[in-house]
Amino acid sequence: ATPETLFYRMSNVLPKHFGIDQFFFVRMECKQNEEIYYITKEMHLSKQHNPYSVVDEHYCRRWVSVGLLQDLVKLQTKNKYIRPIIAAQISTYKESENQYAVFSMARPLNIIKELNISVSVGFVYNDALKAKVKFLEDIKIQKKIVNQTCERCSIFDCKERVAAPIILQKKRQVDSMKNALERLMK
Repeated sequence: ATPETLFYRMSNVLPKHFGIDQFFFVRMECKQNEEIYYITKEMHLSKQHNPYSVVDEHYCRRWVSVGLLQDLVKLQTKNKYIRPIIAAQISTYKESENQYAVFSMARPLNIIKELNISVSVGFVYNDALKAKVKFLEDIKIQKKIVNQTCERCSIFDCKERVAAPIILQKKRQVDSMKNALERLMK
């Protein structure tokens, strides 16, 4: 089965047979010669989880799914790609403190040679999940603070940033104006 089919089938089995129903599924695409990433499929059970699709913004480069797509291009450039690459990550979202255990796989899309995809399934990282998935505390699983997009991110020392936090700056500017108006009205 493809990684996408495997994760999709997991999403059918986990709620009923394991009681795990707080998760998301995301498929991302990018062309081999570009660093523009698109969420092309997403499914959220129980609520909308991070990450989710946005338009005209740069997704966080700290996501495991984006990192795998970057690693895949490096392998392809060196003609060393053999099979789908896999990684796991505990992602903590900076603005919301939401935490997810994310498992991701990346591979080239066989139909279109220059197109790479990654598929990820992320589970709300809580005590109930840790009780059922014993290996989540393994030190080999990276833990990263992430965000939705660079444009919304307050991690100002981020080495992976590819765009200015313009949406965050606009929000802070509007909040500052609202606070100033409230003070004037008092």
